[in-house]
Amino acid sequence: MHEENPESGDYYRVTIATRTREIWTREMDGQQMWEVGMCHTFLLVNELLEDAGATERLYGMYGGNDGQAIFLTLRQLD
Repeated sequence: MHEENPESGDYYRVTIATRTREIWTREMDGQQMWEVGMCHTFLLVNELLEDAGATERLYGMYGGNDGQAIFLTLRQLD
């Protein structure tokens, strides 16, 4: 895993294996950073799960400091 968070604070980017995802940028307001940051993190995890052939995906519940995550298959999600 490699993290990029320059001193300028312009963005936060994460690379795991061959997947890179920009988690947030300075242009976002505080609420957007929480929401988009959670979504982009989950997208990255789900891409890695798909690459690994896993049937589960990561889903978010709630948000902000109360944010939670759960792994489910599509069958469990229905």
